[in-house]
Amino acid sequence: MAKTETVQVTADENGLSQASDFAERSLTGRRISACSKHEWMALFRALLLHAASHVDDSEAPLEISSIVSLGGTDITIKFAGKRFLLPDENASADSQAKIIDAFSDKFSCSYENGENVITISVGRSFWSIILPNLIAVIAAVIVGIVLEFTVDEAELRTMASEWVSPLEKLFTNAVLMIGAPVTLFSLLKNVTDSFIVAERNSSSRRLFINAISSSVSVVALALIMGFVFAQWALSSSGITERVDIGFANWSLASAVDQIIPSSIIEPFETISPIPMIFVALLIVGALNSIGKDFDLLKRAIDACYNLFSGILNILMKAFPVACFLLFLEVLLAKDGISHFLEILFIGIIAFASTIPLLALYALRLKLRGIRIREFIRKTWPLVKENYVIGSVIDAVPYNMRYCSEKLGISRERLGKELPILAQTSLDGNCFILMLLASIYIFIANCEVSWFNIAVIAAIVMFLSFGAPNQPGSILIGMLVILTYLNSDIAIALAICFELFCGGLQNILNVISSITTVAENERAEEKRRG
Repeated sequence: MAKTETVQVTADENGLSQASDFAERSLTGRRISACSKHEWMALFRALLLHAASHVDDSEAPLEISSIVSLGGTDITIKFAGKRFLLPDENASADSQAKIIDAFSDKFSCSYENGENVITISVGRSFWSIILPNLIAVIAAVIVGIVLEFTVDEAELRTMASEWVSPLEKLFTNAVLMIGAPVTLFSLLKNVTDSFIVAERNSSSRRLFINAISSSVSVVALALIMGFVFAQWALSSSGITERVDIGFANWSLASAVDQIIPSSIIEPFETISPIPMIFVALLIVGALNSIGKDFDLLKRAIDACYNLFSGILNILMKAFPVACFLLFLEVLLAKDGISHFLEILFIGIIAFASTIPLLALYALRLKLRGIRIREFIRKTWPLVKENYVIGSVIDAVPYNMRYCSEKLGISRERLGKELPILAQTSLDGNCFILMLLASIYIFIANCEVSWFNIAVIAAIVMFLSFGAPNQPGSILIGMLVILTYLNSDIAIALAICFELFCGGLQNILNVISSITTVAENERAEEKRRG
């Protein structure tokens, strides 16, 4: 249960002082250091002053609330009036604007029915992300067991097919409906940003090329790990027959239809990745040759991406319900318990398969003379915070502050490299998507050629650009890949993979970025002697 305390103040000097005192009391007793408390109060005062400047009447009320829940502590500022606009840090020399920009990852703004709400997330809990999904799975197990002993088998199958499965599909259809435009606009945004980065200067271009090279090697590693696990699983099960999934023997005619369909709407109706990639590359090529209208169109693409990503975030709030429905459907099926245990086992395998990748990062650090144990100890809090934030792009301001304070990396290097790596270093997306795709291909014993696998690897690379780096990216990516593979269990598998690996891909992205920056910092220190 959330504990809420609220105070109303005026927008004059006396009221703002009361609001600051209230916020400081709310932070007292929380598990934060004196330094962190000072940062939170600096952000609160900056936002409070900027909010007061939006109020026409100094006597107008400002509502300040402190909300303490399992997920952490939120401090909100509510006031009526015109829409609250953030200050432009580049156009203003105001110190308050610089503070707001530096801590942009710590608050959010909304506007509804003429009222502004600024929410400062003081504390985020690791459990606030895990607990809803965990409760959903446990609830599904309990309900499944109760129904198993109280309802006959025929009614269980009817309940699963006529009620549980359609409700589950309702969620995935909504995700696919939004997934197509999110994937397209994310592709446009990230590929265009990558071109801009590559053309900025030689160091940025080198960083971009190294990030892409790393992603290619990670895709190869994931393919090997998927093959090794699948061969072990198949040999243990004694399965020898092969399954043709319908694209092992491509003809030129079928390839042309799959790459360039006759209708531009078709890729979005069928969620076909190759035509979508082709359309995105055509648009990017046109954008880069437009000239004077480039900035306007680029802002429009970024705005569309933010809009559809916001819609996806709203849909993902229903993900625990989808998990409940999925596992309930599994348990209501014949041999449900064994299928349930198989799903959990695949989740464990996905986590275990990351060990070689993490060992590769450790080796890179070791070769640069960085102490592995000390590095892990210092970066563990950063990893937990990034898991909660959910997007390595949104976490850039926090990561810059943390790495500067705890790892001693220069602020200048972090400012130059972390934003670029957040857009281009997608080892986590590439590894998880390719690992899960290859496990499915080899476990299903699909009859595919190495050329087909290379095509899937290319799709994974582009989906890593096109699936948003946020909650839901693994779900969308796997739905696209499994639909492309004509899987009849694409929905169930995609939900399972998002449940087990949704946060893992972001953690791997962060570890990859921080490892690269730490390597470059140490190399620069050695050059200086």
